[in-house]
Parts: sequence; C-alpha cells; structure tokens
Amino acid sequence: MAGRIITSTLNCTENTLSSYSVSGVPLTTSSFTKTFTVVNNHIFAKPPSIDLSGVSDKNSYSIVINDTGSVAAANLTVRSFVVTYTHPLKQVVGDVIAFVASAELDIANSVGKIYNYNLDETWVKADGTTRVLTIFGDEADANNAAADLTVDFQRNNSSIRIAPDGSTGSGTVVIPAGGVYQEDLVFPSTANNKTFKVIAVPVVAPAVTPV
Repeated sequence: MAGRIITSTLNCTENTLSSYSVSGVPLTTSSFTKTFTVVNNHIFAKPPSIDLSGVSDKNSYSIVINDTGSVAAANLTVRSFVVTYTHPLKQVVGDVIAFVASAELDIANSVGKIYNYNLDETWVKADGTTRVLTIFGDEADANNAAADLTVDFQRNNSSIRIAPDGSTGSGTVVIPAGGVYQEDLVFPSTANNKTFKVIAVPVVAPAVTPV
C-alpha cells in the first residue's frame, strides 16, 4: 500500500520524499512530514500549499501545518506539512499528493542588497556608441538602508568613466529611490581593437567586450 508525492518548487529546498507507505493503527501513527525551506534572502510571499485532488478519498488524510515565521509579518521561511493517513487498512495505490512552494526575494526586509544588472554586451562598432548600464537594488530612503557599490568603466584597463555628476574614474554610487540606478557608458570611436569592461562591486562584472 503506497502513494506518490509530487512537488513544484522555486527558490526553496525540500526534504526528500518521493513516496510514502501506510501501516499501523487507524487515527494514529501513519504519517509523513514534508518540509520546504527558503533559500537565502528569500521568503514565502505565498505559503507553500498541499493539493489532495489526486487522491481517491480526501477524508482519508489529516493535515497539520507548522510554520517558522508568518506571511503577515513578511518573514515566512519554513513550512512543514505533517500528513497522517487516518485509515491505514484502505488501499492507497495510485494516490498522488502534490505540493507547491515558491519563494521570492525578501525585498520588504532587505538591507543593502544588489539584485541584478542589465547592459547590452554585444560587440561595439569602431565608431563608438553610448549604452545604458542599469543596476537594481535596495533604494536609498529613510526606511531602507541603501545598497552602495563601486562602479568603473575601463578601456584596456584604464578608466574612461564619466559619472553622472561629471566626475571621472571609479566612484561609489547609491541606488536611488525606486530601486534602479542607470548610467550612460560612452564607448569612444577607435581605429584598433580595444577591450572594454565594467567593474561593479558587489555586482559581478560583465564579460569583457572587444571592439
């Protein structure tokens, strides 16, 4: 007598459990536990759920849910389901219990984090061009510590960066209100192949782009 477990997960881990079996005395020990835990810097914005539509008799199962944190407080990081089969003498072959767990970035409680960047990294023509570097992170406001990072734009390992304030060279930038920082990178015209690179800490620098 056995049933099968299927899961759908995103940005979280689960304890290993591909099937379950039942035995023992009705209404007591025939149970298993399924636990989902978020990866670092994520939360369950919606709590992990269980779906019993694939079982022959939903009344054969009782479910107890244990949470660490809460969705309401924006800090739910662990949910465990204790599933008890209440009629162990009944055949459960073919029963499928499905779980869904999807975690999201913990933006509400984040402090000083950089999430991603965007830059067109295709080859640059010899006559030059201007491309926009976009960096996403925690915004600078009174309720949320800003994410600072150092940005530089180099040609053949020499800085050619002109910052938005007109200063030159490597400099510290702060993600503004709204959570998006943008800067124009000016690729000058050149008669020979040059290598360009963007250095952003803590963001991983994009690959070197030859001209």
